[in-house]
Amino acid sequence: MRGLAVLLGRMTAAEKVATYLLGAVEETDGSCVLRLTRGEIADHLGLTIETVSRNFSIMKKSGLIEESRGVLVVRDMAAMELVANRGTTEPDA
Repeated sequence: MRGLAVLLGRMTAAEKVATYLLGAVEETDGSCVLRLTRGEIADHLGLTIETVSRNFSIMKKSGLIEESRGVLVVRDMAAMELVANRGTTEPDA
């Protein structure tokens, strides 16, 4: 519960999305089926759907993730971990 409070309270939007995606692929080979819609992810993270979608687009363009037919693949785990831990200056609007 404390982790969720920190997630919602102190992280930027990019950090929240990156942390969520890392959690989704945590026990896999770096891929997962996204069971939640962008809107549901936004609600879970305390963001707007536009902000979640914008961050997904940024992550796709930068090569961090790939998504096709509901399957998400994290292409660069180390870079995604940097985003989740404030190791990047990617815009998160």
